[in-house]
Amino acid sequence: MGAIPSKPTQLILSNILLTTSAEKEEISLTAFDLSLAIRVTIPARIESKGEVTLPAKLLSSLISSLPDRQVHFSLNSSGQENQVIRLDLDNYHYQIRSLDAAEFPSFSEIEPVTKVQLDTDTLVEAVKIVLSAVATDEIRQVLTGIVFTLDSKTIELAGTDGHRLAVVKANLPTRKKSKSKSKTKQNYSFIVPATALKELIKLIGKSNRHETIEVEFDNSKVSFSFPGAKLVSRLLEGQYPNYHAVLPQEFNSEVNLLNSQLSQASQRLLLFNSRQPIVKLDFQESEQQVEMLSDDSELGNGAESIPAVVKGDIKIAFNGKYLIDALKALPTNEVNCQFINGKSPAMLRSLNGDYLSCFILLMPCFMEERG
Repeated sequence: MGAIPSKPTQLILSNILLTTSAEKEEISLTAFDLSLAIRVTIPARIESKGEVTLPAKLLSSLISSLPDRQVHFSLNSSGQENQVIRLDLDNYHYQIRSLDAAEFPSFSEIEPVTKVQLDTDTLVEAVKIVLSAVATDEIRQVLTGIVFTLDSKTIELAGTDGHRLAVVKANLPTRKKSKSKSKTKQNYSFIVPATALKELIKLIGKSNRHETIEVEFDNSKVSFSFPGAKLVSRLLEGQYPNYHAVLPQEFNSEVNLLNSQLSQASQRLLLFNSRQPIVKLDFQESEQQVEMLSDDSELGNGAESIPAVVKGDIKIAFNGKYLIDALKALPTNEVNCQFINGKSPAMLRSLNGDYLSCFILLMPCFMEERG
């Protein structure tokens, strides 16, 4: 239902297009909100080919509530502007009015600049990591998307909201190199709306893991195709910030610790500071630990210590929500944290992962010292 607009500008957009193919013995269901299109194809016994549209909300609610058995669709009347579709299953019988399929908007096919193939597992995990840092407001629209950068050997995904930055870089499968009309050494970059990628994750779900997904794009659209499904989205326009320019090149302190311990401690400490979700951290090389503190003038305070491998003392504070989001997004339980000082961005890296690089950059919080 992700491609069904909540407030459609045209009534037909609240419908799903059903297209039958007798040759392939399949039926495809297409939803399109003029920016995002989703098409799912399922096997079916087809008696005659054709197209109809049905109300998406009604059809989804009805099908999900019926027993998990074979459903029969038939055209109850033809030659009318609003046809009636009959749905039968055992003792269940329904008639649903359809809008003319000719009114359903079509989306132009992509003429790909290049195409690449990825494992769905790799793409889903990378997208989930980067989504943790993507902006949710529309002040800068390009920041509400994830920027994809690829060449003949690698693909990199990045997202930022100005307070945090998430980057994942992975090798492309060597057995399926990118196909390009231009030189393969050329870099390509495009920005995909986060809303579209969230729908892609839902579409892949659990049943389509370990599949191969093909990514194609041109100057205005991108498509993601895998067996039985295809998602097409408009790209976001604009110049994405040069995030590589803000990445620290050297660090003065480094800490290795367990993701779960830091995340759980942060969640508990935030209970004491809901108005300003600040968590203070004191990394101590001599004690090989990190002391964590959160306090509130009305609720009280909390302090915890967890073990860590510390090289170089450092005191720093973070927005606790951002810190927890980052830790939840990183795919491994071992985390490497690198710091310049308490006023510069900190880098949280995932250890023992399957990526060329996987990190989240967090801006610290600045607090006045209390007398």
